[in-house]
Amino acid sequence: MGGHGTVWNRLGAWQLGAGQPALPRGPSRLGLVLAAAVLGWRLLIASGRARWQPELAADAPLAATLLFLIPSPVLSPQYLLWVTGLAAACLATGRTTQRPVALAVLAAAGLTQVIFPVGWPSLLAGSGAVTCVLAARNGLLVVAAALSCQRILRATSPGGTASAGSAFTASVMPG
Repeated sequence: MGGHGTVWNRLGAWQLGAGQPALPRGPSRLGLVLAAAVLGWRLLIASGRARWQPELAADAPLAATLLFLIPSPVLSPQYLLWVTGLAAACLATGRTTQRPVALAVLAAAGLTQVIFPVGWPSLLAGSGAVTCVLAARNGLLVVAAALSCQRILRATSPGGTASAGSAFTASVMPG
């Protein structure tokens, strides 16, 4: 069960990869570190060392979900529904720090549609092109998570701006 490029069904889920049981350990440890970071971040806000704005009630869950999503050993297409809905909730608040993150999430959802309904057979066959699309989608989610955290940290730090409206944000998504 599981050599390089092998597809197998384990616990009711199709898995693609080398099938080594040690592989989830790294992402699981990263997930634990990220969970501790999210908890510490929440404690900073609670202690008053960081400023809290009402719009962060939608922004923070998006960042936290992205942080928990990216180290997942099974990045299912359904997970993109979670972050797409949270990104929409951020945009609905009006004063969000997450406009560029929402665009990145939307782009990642588009790439996911290329991979899973359309390119799945090619991915299983080892297509380099579909693998590149998958890698680009995963990279985009990592960038979205980092950008999300950076924008929230900037908005909650003393002297930061709540809307963190850069020229890029204003030109791409007027507000």
